[in-house]
Amino acid sequence: MRYLIAILLIVVILSSCGKNVKNVKITNTLDMERKNALVVLDFARLFPNFSVTKTTRVSVLNNGNPIPTQWSFDHRLIVLLSFKPHETKTLSVSLNNGVSNKSTQRAHAEISIRKDAEFTGKKWVGGRFVNVTKCTVDKKHFIHDALIRYEGPGLESDKIAYRIYLDKRNAMDVFGKKTSKIILPIVGHDTSATYHEMNTWGMDILKVGPTFGAGSFGLFQCDSSLERNLKNHRMAALPKILQPENTDSMICTILEDGPLRAGFRILYKGWKIGNQKVDVAAEHFIQAGSYVVRNEIELLNGQNIGMAFGIMEPPTCSSYVFTENGYWKNVLGIHSLAGDSLTVFFYFNPKNVKGYDAHLDGNSVVMAPSGTQKITFWSGALWQSNFKGENFKNVCNRFAKEESACLANPLRVEYPLTK
Repeated sequence: MRYLIAILLIVVILSSCGKNVKNVKITNTLDMERKNALVVLDFARLFPNFSVTKTTRVSVLNNGNPIPTQWSFDHRLIVLLSFKPHETKTLSVSLNNGVSNKSTQRAHAEISIRKDAEFTGKKWVGGRFVNVTKCTVDKKHFIHDALIRYEGPGLESDKIAYRIYLDKRNAMDVFGKKTSKIILPIVGHDTSATYHEMNTWGMDILKVGPTFGAGSFGLFQCDSSLERNLKNHRMAALPKILQPENTDSMICTILEDGPLRAGFRILYKGWKIGNQKVDVAAEHFIQAGSYVVRNEIELLNGQNIGMAFGIMEPPTCSSYVFTENGYWKNVLGIHSLAGDSLTVFFYFNPKNVKGYDAHLDGNSVVMAPSGTQKITFWSGALWQSNFKGENFKNVCNRFAKEESACLANPLRVEYPLTK
């Protein structure tokens, strides 16, 4: 009898272990190496009867070795892997009863608001900057009023850092980094050294001016004639791209703060376009080991509204377009505020985003006609100082070829069969 009980107990334990461990196959379909490849696993497909909470902990083993993990804001499981050409890895995912898998933070997002301050009529002074996970700025907020540390939310990887102006400029600026450490928490305080000059961590390297900078978007009004011209790529005159100069509010929410991916959402409420007000949601993410920001823009309401997205393109610069794996554009030879050079770039898949590409108001843009509810594009910058000893133009063009191939050919994920 005792032997029978022991056997039954072993069967129960093995059965339990089988339910709590799932194997996932992930394949690099490209004939090239992929470093720091982000994998977002659908946890519900692995454990369909398990509800994820803030305290849920998992273990992920790659070839028997634990690897860092992160929960996404929508309860999916994030891991980071490197692959050889055509390599397949098998990950073992298991519930581990609250044991934390700590790892080095390689991605960060934040927004910092001045608290306990006084408004002088020209700007906010005194008090201190405090990081928050959500903030609302209304139409009273204006450029250089010193309410928000470095003027908007920021996000960074161990390679580079960006900020987006949370005001009518709505552009992406670039902080060049000389370190792989997280730097944004020390940037822009009243007691910090100015980020417009070189620091031990780096500096603000891009003069954005009235452009999209390293990647942004705007809206424009459409009529039937403009719609036909956009779809047929025949443009006699381009419409004016409207920035969020007149909104009821902008609401910024930090969605993820590393260690592997970080990002935030900006909700533009009551953005006035002609005689109507529209709402737009923009999400921006960066992953560890990357220079690239993923931008997803969604028009939540409104009629006859088009979306334009892209990057700055000064007339003195040259450009390079790579179309083998979608549409990638490098704008080369931009003068860096550090005294050297930088390149800004953007990428999108024409299969998913239809639009007319043009040069307008100092920007290289794609104009998507009304009826386009959501667009996804990738953008960012490369700083010459991060590639000393190499031909920077060759670096940028090689980067375009490799990154566009990875974006156009995502990793193949094979989930275990469920009964």
